[in-house]
Amino acid sequence: MAAHRLVRRRPVAARAALSAFSLVVLAAGTTGAVLGHDDPAAAGQNLALTARPGADRADRGETRASMGEGAPVPVAADLAAVQAAAVKSAAVKAAAAKAAAAKKAAAKKAAAAKATAARKAAAVPASCSGYSGNQRIACSLLPSFGFSTSEMASLVPMWTKESGWNQRALNAGSGAYGIPQALPGSKMASAGSDWATSAKTQIRWGLGYIRSTYGSPSQAWSFWQSNGWY
Repeated sequence: MAAHRLVRRRPVAARAALSAFSLVVLAAGTTGAVLGHDDPAAAGQNLALTARPGADRADRGETRASMGEGAPVPVAADLAAVQAAAVKSAAVKAAAAKAAAAKKAAAKKAAAAKATAARKAAAVPASCSGYSGNQRIACSLLPSFGFSTSEMASLVPMWTKESGWNQRALNAGSGAYGIPQALPGSKMASAGSDWATSAKTQIRWGLGYIRSTYGSPSQAWSFWQSNGWY
């Protein structure tokens, strides 16, 4: 009788378990998971991470955001509000600068007016305090022509007879005009373009005429008394 070789067959259940284990090993090799971990929970976590390939990238993005990398981009409404605030601030600064400049200009103008008034007050000699109006103007101008204020004793009666110290006095017969009765009146333009209305311009011209023609108001008055004109 021929000898028969005894072949032992693995149970079907064992082969099925082996096949399942092979699939797990194959899957672990493909995804990079490490098998053989003693802790089943850790193994489960490895499998969970393997199943979520984008999870670590999302976590890294959240970490960067929490560390302050980058700032939120303002929306259009926020940009408009920032621009409006900047425009308003610039307008406020411009208004403040304009007000300060106006205040400075006003202070400068007031100081100039005060200085002018002081110069005018200083230009009038104390001896002229007894005169007013156009006569006071004439008294204050006498020293600038080299005359003493005492010459007013001759100048006042002479120009009172000529024009009554009226800068608009007109002699209808001769055409003489103004306080000194210049003939014609346009001669006084050499003292200023406002000769027809300005008492000061007319007095300056008249004193210049007296100095060049007679030497002094007292000498002009003496001539006038003898001739009725000067």
